[in-house]
Amino acid sequence: MLGQKLSDRIAGLADGDTVLAAALELFASELVRFQNRTLAHRYLDEVAEFAAVERRVNPGSAALTAAVAAGLFKLTAYKDEYEVARLLLDPNGHYPAAAVAQPGDRLAWKLHPPTLRALGRKKKIALSVNRWRPLIRLLAKGKHLRGTPFDPVGRAKVRREERRLPAEYLVALRQAVEGAAAPEDLQTAQAIAEAADLVRGYEDIKLANIERFRAAISR
Repeated sequence: MLGQKLSDRIAGLADGDTVLAAALELFASELVRFQNRTLAHRYLDEVAEFAAVERRVNPGSAALTAAVAAGLFKLTAYKDEYEVARLLLDPNGHYPAAAVAQPGDRLAWKLHPPTLRALGRKKKIALSVNRWRPLIRLLAKGKHLRGTPFDPVGRAKVRREERRLPAEYLVALRQAVEGAAAPEDLQTAQAIAEAADLVRGYEDIKLANIERFRAAISR
């Protein structure tokens, strides 16, 4: 659960909009799990900046705020090796397979690690859940190294590009809302906010989509 301070901030930011409040609570709680509470608070600070603009320029609307909240979350909580390990350990992810497993069946994670893919392996590998769980748990704890000089997976090109995206996104959004005085002045910012959805896929596919995203927000 979120701490009281985060919950209070979300309530103030949503200003009675229950749909926005639910989205912000989900995003903030996931960012706590992704990294820590500091990151969740910074995220809410950044969303609040555009919520204030929208309330001033287009009272009663939360469309831009919701789009920024979703887009910024997507770019911030990127799926690196630490995050994938955390998600693999989520009990809810095991339930569907465990529910249909028969006695003697072996539960396994099917993965296609970037290193093996770079070496030419085209198929996924199967890792026994019971055998590999301790190593996956250790990898998940490596999130504290994320973005530091000691981050062994952060040197890959795709990881370096992922880390740059939230700041680039915010710069483009700030430029788009600068001087906004009427609801129609927020249309460009809305398109930029929604452009975050372009950033998807893995490795080379994701790098190509990042360039599409950059082209979209530089209009």
